[in-house]
Amino acid sequence: MTGGLLLGLGLLGLAGPMARAQDSFLENMRKAATRVEAEERIEYYSRAIRAWKPSHSRTLLGHCHMERGAAFFDQNDPISAAPDLDKAIAADPAAFKAYFVRGRLRLRQGKARLAAADLTEFISLRPEDPAGPLAKGEALEMIGDWTGAETAYLAASSLVPENPRPIVGLARLKKARRRLDEALALLDRADASAGGKDWPTLAERGRTRALAGRTAPGLEDLDNGLALGEDALNRLQRARAKPVELLNAQRELGEAYFWRAAILEKQGRWGPALSDLEEACRLGFQASCARAKIAAAKLRQAPDEPEEPARPRPAKKSRRSRVLQEPGERIYAN
Repeated sequence: MTGGLLLGLGLLGLAGPMARAQDSFLENMRKAATRVEAEERIEYYSRAIRAWKPSHSRTLLGHCHMERGAAFFDQNDPISAAPDLDKAIAADPAAFKAYFVRGRLRLRQGKARLAAADLTEFISLRPEDPAGPLAKGEALEMIGDWTGAETAYLAASSLVPENPRPIVGLARLKKARRRLDEALALLDRADASAGGKDWPTLAERGRTRALAGRTAPGLEDLDNGLALGEDALNRLQRARAKPVELLNAQRELGEAYFWRAAILEKQGRWGPALSDLEEACRLGFQASCARAKIAAAKLRQAPDEPEEPARPRPAKKSRRSRVLQEPGERIYAN
């Protein structure tokens, strides 16, 4: 929090009831800061922005734009979030949160180079926060800068050695270079660190094992990972998580279903593959939607093939009815 913001909020706390009633900007900013729901934060920060006067300082105005932009991002509204975050950074170049949120937003839009630049600024302002190098690693991975991505993931891992996500990122880089044994060693390490409970680690190891020709253990990892992923997604829904968090979780889970379907397709098991592809499509992983049509056609061409049971997947009807849809590519979620 900047000095100007501290001063503004401090003056608000010291002012009497009459002064607070007369200062709509500070009063609405205070109300916004106490609200949990993104819609309410957006409403009160909007009121504050409309009530702003030059006497309140540009730093305080920038804070309002930053928080409103972050709330728009939480609501999965990047079109509204982007201009607010731009204004926040213009008003206060030290607004580290604005750089981080804008970096994540740009990453979700596929603007990986711009995202990496924002995340570099965030890291310079908050070097102790592992979220910065972790997100930067994914941005650099997206543009094929594997050396830079490796440096970022190693930095994140040094800050949170117990977190499997940076290690999984390093494993993806090894896999991209076809160094599958090294990737699997890293994934084993990540799985041990997570105690077998991190479903994206299991899903990534399943995919890598399949690429290495270890199909049976690969499918087992994906089965176990998807079961844990379904549970994790339902917990997010019960907790009424932010829409952007739900969207990220759904797409990540959909991608894992897509991976399992790809293995099943290679085995000619079109029934279970179709089931996984349809689920991935419902979860918002768009690449699976066209593939599902191909799998359905393949299945029709083999009507005498004995029907196989679908791969393990807990029935979650309430979740499917709440699938969020969003155009664009997968991004780093948290």
